[in-house]
Amino acid sequence: HDGLLRSVSRLMKKPSVDGSGGGGGGGEAYVFFTHHRPWLADKDMQFIERAQKELGLEAVRIVEEHTGVMFEEDPGDAKVRGTVHGFRLTYPTCPVQEIS
Repeated sequence: HDGLLRSVSRLMKKPSVDGSGGGGGGGEAYVFFTHHRPWLADKDMQFIERAQKELGLEAVRIVEEHTGVMFEEDPGDAKVRGTVHGFRLTYPTCPVQEIS
């Protein structure tokens, strides 16, 4: 997960503070995965947790849908292995304060 976190950090545009700089919004990363090795599901979820904690990203679950397993012969619970998880990662936006 270290390499993926580095890539997200380096490639995602950070939001501009003053609202300038190409629209002011930051980039988005979409992350989709299955727990194809169910016994490592906690480690799969650590990527999302680390993105939040270490990179300061917001993570919003956008999908959790059972689509079926990719490989019938793989070990582990078919329901767990066949469920797709999807998250949208963004940098939080800072509220703009008006000066009166």
